[in-house]
Amino acid sequence: MANNNFTPDPRRLSRRTVHPVAYGTDHQNSQDYQIPQSIASSYLLQASHTRLSSLCDTGCFAVRLAEYIIETVTGNIFPVSDEGRFHDSFYRFIMKAIESTPLASEIEDRDLLLIYIKQAVAILRKARIIQNEEGVARIGERPLSGFAMYVKLFHSFWNDLEWEEIFSSDTALAADLKRNRYILMDLTLRHPGPMVLEALANDFFDLTGFSRQGDLFSISFLDFYFYTWLRHFGIVEYAAPRDDAPVSITVTDRGRKLLKAAM
Repeated sequence: MANNNFTPDPRRLSRRTVHPVAYGTDHQNSQDYQIPQSIASSYLLQASHTRLSSLCDTGCFAVRLAEYIIETVTGNIFPVSDEGRFHDSFYRFIMKAIESTPLASEIEDRDLLLIYIKQAVAILRKARIIQNEEGVARIGERPLSGFAMYVKLFHSFWNDLEWEEIFSSDTALAADLKRNRYILMDLTLRHPGPMVLEALANDFFDLTGFSRQGDLFSISFLDFYFYTWLRHFGIVEYAAPRDDAPVSITVTDRGRKLLKAAM
């Protein structure tokens, strides 16, 4: 399994550098939380729901990064392990090649960019877009439109993939977050405007027992993993950083309409 620990983006909690790996493992034991069916059925995206096509941000970072990875794999021969995982040589190749693309200018921290690439590869593999064909990576299914790509990627990320694989700085927290993801999404959608991430996280902790109030590791875990990938899908956006201001996020108009339309 790829190690997806990382150096954080400085745009974080109260503008302090908060790194999930730096706080050890002093967490409350996560509690299983029964997700109400009304919530659990609210956000399922299905490719057949063509009414959603105008709401998907097909130009989002997640789609563009996936398309670049697909293009890279299509035009080259990369060996993979028996489990279908790329070797380090692939990541060295793509990190060098991506420098000449707009994607590199969007993510100035190269350690973070590498993490996002590895996470995107895991999403593509789980979606069976990248497959292992006799020890070589091949593109097994190529969505025909940006909408189909978006839905396939989001479905792979949200439903199929084990989050321990891509949120790997604490695999127990990752599994607990996956179980409680609809609760966190519901809390996020209840806010009509900007929300302070720390306050939102504390509400989530109260509801689920995911962690204790104010636990910086757990708050930054949600920030760097869950909300960062919702941003990659164009569902949330972060407020512009200001000195000493807490990190705030907002659900985008398109993201809110998309999730409500998927009910």
